Order: sequence, then structure tokens, then C-alpha cells
Amino acid sequence: MSINRMKKVQTTLSKWGVDAFVVTDPIDLYYLSGIKLSLGTIVVSKNKTALIVDSRYFEKCQKEASLPVLLAGPGVVGKELSGYSSVGFASENLTYSAYLKLQAEVSGTLVALEYPMQQIRAIKEASEVAALEKAISLCYKGFDFVISRLHEGVTEESVAKDLQIYWLTHGADGLSFDSIIAFGKNSSMPHYRAGSTTLKAHDIVLVDIGVVVDGYASDMTRSFFFGKPDARLEEIYDIVLAAQEQSIESV
Repeated sequence: MSINRMKKVQTTLSKWGVDAFVVTDPIDLYYLSGIKLSLGTIVVSKNKTALIVDSRYFEKCQKEASLPVLLAGPGVVGKELSGYSSVGFASENLTYSAYLKLQAEVSGTLVALEYPMQQIRAIKEASEVAALEKAISLCYKGFDFVISRLHEGVTEESVAKDLQIYWLTHGADGLSFDSIIAFGKNSSMPHYRAGSTTLKAHDIVLVDIGVVVDGYASDMTRSFFFGKPDARLEEIYDIVLAAQEQSIESV
């Protein structure tokens, strides 16, 4: 898996206009190495690659990585990048302090690239599609679980917590984000955090949830009525639904 993905990066270096590329984002590290790391660096050039990690991950990576693994230390990244006149990095996730540290080690010019790895990751492989399908399937089951938990007097927070437990006991890695369960007037806030509000008859309910399976995230949002809806809210709902259906048809 990681070998083919690494080749994608290597063949794209010239398009980016760099001789080498530094990967530091944990998601990109996982994509290229297949190993979940909170910290590390992958150095990629046309002719070689290397994964640089500290002592916490060194033994694991030596056993599992399909590319050379080096122990992190002063000058290690710089040594791997020696001789390259231009070194690219993802500008969206490298902190300023990390940039200064990299600049001190690299003799070549640092080139800021805008979302370079997302260009690589945009085209999904069959294994990625399968993981996404699993995440989506579990997300739908989670939505059905939320529906089963709704009754007058239940709190938003209790539904959100029960959903998390349900997902974790049914194969999830974790949540895509904190589940948004909003009752009544709270449903007007798209990024609301579930609280102590209780469900009342005829409330509008907002459910915005997502779950991670095999490293890939799902995300779904649904709005519906718990009982008989207010006539004005129902009218607005139908307008939005019609707009959505027309948009889908035009795509």
C-alpha cells in the first residue's frame, strides 16, 4: 500500500517544482506508512524515502514500515535532505516553529505548497472506498440508534454519549467529531454542542454525526420533527428539501 502511494508522491515532485518533499501531518504519515503516528517525518525524493521517528515509535516502525526507518535526532532530517536545492512542505500544517527548525537544517530553499497531499489522496483506491463504505454503513446504523433513543425528557447529551458507546462497541476507531444532537431552538446552531436540553413533543431535531472506521471518516446531517411540526417550520423544511433535490439533479 505505502509503496504505491509513495511512488505517487515521487512522480508528482516535478509538478510541484521541488527536488524533495517533507511530510509531517499525522494523517499524511498514516496514508504513506500505514502506521498511526502522533509525530514523525517522512522525507521523499525521486530516488529515496525515509521515515524518521523518535524512540517511542522506532521499534514499531522498524517492524511494520515498508520504507527505511531512522531514529530522530539533531541533524537527521537535514542529512536526509542534503544536496537538494528545493524542499517542499505542506503550508497548511507546518507550524512556524517547525518551519524555523526545518530551515535551520536544510541548505536548499524551502517551498511552501498548498494542500499537496490532498491532491494525492483525492483519488481513492479500492481499499479506501471499502473503508469509507464501512464508515458510512456504521454511521447510518448510528443514526437509527439515535432515533431509537428519542423520547420525551431525554437529554441531548445522553443521546450523544450513548451513540459514542454504541459505535465504539460496533467496530469504530472513534468519532469524526463530537456528535451534534440538538433539540428545539438549539437546532438553529450548525455547530452546537450537545447539552442538558431535554426533548419535548413536536420539537425539531438536528442530528449531525460521523464515525471513523479503519482510519476513514463518515459525516451525515439530518433534520426532522419529533411529533407534529410547526406549520412555518414545515414550510421552510420543504423549501430547503426542494432546493437540495434540485441541486442533486443538476449535478
